[in-house]
Amino acid sequence: MNRFNAYIDESGDEGFNWLPDGRGSTGWFFAGAVVVPAPLDLSVSAVIDRIKSRLNLPVARPLHWVDRRRHQQRKYIVQEVAREPITVVLTGVNKRGLNQTRVLQQPPALYLYVTRLLLERISWLVDESRGRVDCIFENKASLSYDALRAYVRALMADPAYQVRPVIDGIEPRNKSQCKMLQVADACTSACLEAFEPDQFGNPETAYLEEISKLLYRRNGNLFSYGLKLFPDDGTVLSRSCGYQWLGRM
Repeated sequence: MNRFNAYIDESGDEGFNWLPDGRGSTGWFFAGAVVVPAPLDLSVSAVIDRIKSRLNLPVARPLHWVDRRRHQQRKYIVQEVAREPITVVLTGVNKRGLNQTRVLQQPPALYLYVTRLLLERISWLVDESRGRVDCIFENKASLSYDALRAYVRALMADPAYQVRPVIDGIEPRNKSQCKMLQVADACTSACLEAFEPDQFGNPETAYLEEISKLLYRRNGNLFSYGLKLFPDDGTVLSRSCGYQWLGRM
């Protein structure tokens, strides 16, 4: 049986507080996974060592996307990640497009919803390979992982959901203890950069485009699989609304 590990991180925040001057909560919230065949886990994780060596970063310090503010460094990070034999799954919610939906505004509802969408797609990917997967989450202090395990078991047992019963372990780790979570941080943060505009109203799509070949596709379909966006009412994926670049994915 094929064994996989899925390393899961988030980017953006779960808040719904937008200020007139543009500060406050992010407009998007993403969860992302880097899925790697278990036998390749150690060799793939070495990409973090190579990146830190090239950027002259301390060996013992974890690689955090937020700390690497220069475009050249970020571009180099995703270029190195793009060489690895991994599959990336990204799920995101446009919080401004929720039409004041109150249910998802009560923590941890938004996190669990995005996580369910993510786990669905991880399970499809693994099931296609007749495999099993362990899911390693970036440690979230506000979340009960016993409750998360129970939630995932319920999802796999309920045919109303689409999480296939191939998920074994659900474990939290800190990025400082896990290089592959640092890879997941880079991929998920690259995605947020593409959707969340900067202070001048400009998103940066180059990082996500660099890793686009890693995104999970089935029969050429990306947007139901490797890049799942919600609400999916057609506006985000249209050629208007500032997302024309999605056509290049």
